Amino acid sequence: MQYKVPMNKKSDEGVPRPGGSGIARALADHGPSLAVLFVLAAFPPLYHGIARDALANADMDIVSIYQTLLIIAGQPLLPNPHTGYVYFLSLAGWFHLFDWLNLVPLIDIDTLKSSPEFDQLFAQLVVVGRWFSIFLSCLLVAMVYAAIWMVHPNRLHALLLGILFTIGGGGVAAQSVMMRTELPSMVLLFSAAVALIAATRAHYIRALGLLTVVGFLIHASMMVKVQGVIVIMFLPLLALVFGWENRMRSLEIPPGRVRAGVLATALAVSVPVAAIYYQSLIPESPGLYQWVIAAFVFSSALAYGHFNLGAVRHGIIGFAAVAAGFSLAYGLIAVNGQWWTTYGIVNFVELMSVYLPPAAEASARQPEGLAAVKVLSNVAGKLASGFSLTEVSRFFTERLRSFDYPFALLYGAVPASVVFLAAKRKFDAALKAGFLCLMAGMIVAIFWAGRGFFNFYYSVYVEAWVILAAAIAVRELAPMTVSWPRHWLRTGQVGVLVVIVAVVAVNVRFRLLDPAAANPVVAKSACFIRVLTPLIHQRFNGYCAQG
Repeated sequence: MQYKVPMNKKSDEGVPRPGGSGIARALADHGPSLAVLFVLAAFPPLYHGIARDALANADMDIVSIYQTLLIIAGQPLLPNPHTGYVYFLSLAGWFHLFDWLNLVPLIDIDTLKSSPEFDQLFAQLVVVGRWFSIFLSCLLVAMVYAAIWMVHPNRLHALLLGILFTIGGGGVAAQSVMMRTELPSMVLLFSAAVALIAATRAHYIRALGLLTVVGFLIHASMMVKVQGVIVIMFLPLLALVFGWENRMRSLEIPPGRVRAGVLATALAVSVPVAAIYYQSLIPESPGLYQWVIAAFVFSSALAYGHFNLGAVRHGIIGFAAVAAGFSLAYGLIAVNGQWWTTYGIVNFVELMSVYLPPAAEASARQPEGLAAVKVLSNVAGKLASGFSLTEVSRFFTERLRSFDYPFALLYGAVPASVVFLAAKRKFDAALKAGFLCLMAGMIVAIFWAGRGFFNFYYSVYVEAWVILAAAIAVRELAPMTVSWPRHWLRTGQVGVLVVIVAVVAVNVRFRLLDPAAANPVVAKSACFIRVLTPLIHQRFNGYCAQG
């Protein structure tokens, strides 16, 4: 938002100010680092073979290809608990691009299902989909690198932390070898988070534009995977935390007609969508948790306006911008209009309940809208127990005992650095990094409690926040070493570098090079998942006969 007076020096820290020719200068500065990160992001799928067995990950690959072909054909999608819609929509655009470049023989489902060369044609479509996963992996890596640079503009540190995220963890590396909804979901969620942080530093009008983008990205992410709501719930607090250093700043308020226009526009686009959403509630449901979430987001906006901007009305306008963007994203439904996507987003607790442990799932089958309350109560109890010393110890033990997830070391090291920063009275940095660590820990705990385990697929939802917290910690800790004796300084630098190399090397050796990383399910799983592909169901009989 726009200032009458310059911000203080501290609020300018961490904001890159490229000179020269703008984009060209940025590419010159960061191009080599990004090239390194892109190569590392593409390494796992290319190492295992982009054209390996088409059924190496049949449970999602088959469904993703099938749903994408339905979109291309203009046919209604099969209901999917993820929901996956925007991912399938994006993949359809990717298929069209490859078809335009004449790099894929066909994208027509009717021709595919009747072709005597079904196996070969389907395999080629899977390869195209795997290239899309590589593209999304590079996109997420680039955004995380940009976020690191935003909070800590040091190219070497940003590159090292980017390497840790790209190939030292299990998130991006696991997602890059297959087609799944977690990766595109996190691309949208992290984009929303970066836009939200940028909005806390931007001019008033530009901030409203960014908040509109945030709302759009949040809604789109839920159209990819409704489970992303676990991350979304932390975003309102993220704005409060990262906007705190700029609180009560002098603002250049736009004219009243501008603010009234924002409110009017938000109402015009939001009310119809809200009505549609209300009609999409499950029968007899009071919409309790939906109203609670809306109240939480609205209250967070009011708090931001009051504490950070000096007036509640600014929070209301910001909330209106987010609501407008959220509602505009509903327009994506028009591409392949179907009831399931809207139903899944509105009733996401009931939808997620199909993945809960048996006891919780039984609660979810309660009638008359009581399912959500019972499921939430069940998960809340498990979540509380998930932070017990026993569960925390079990998590770290399971992750470290086989040396296949060394990134878990950062789950302890980064929070420890937060405590150290607080002890050194670096409260602003400790608050930001600490919140990101809490956010990461809560995401892990919710998945852990909800499903009874933390699948490596879900690491992509966690590791970016830990890396961003690490960047903030490094920014504050690095200057403290200047006064060290030269030999101690060199020893510390070498020690940190050794740890980074060790984490990356162990992860590559024990996880990324493991054939199971790219072939997590056997081909015969196609026999079980093919029920979700009724138009080409029979074409997988050959695989089942071999199984």
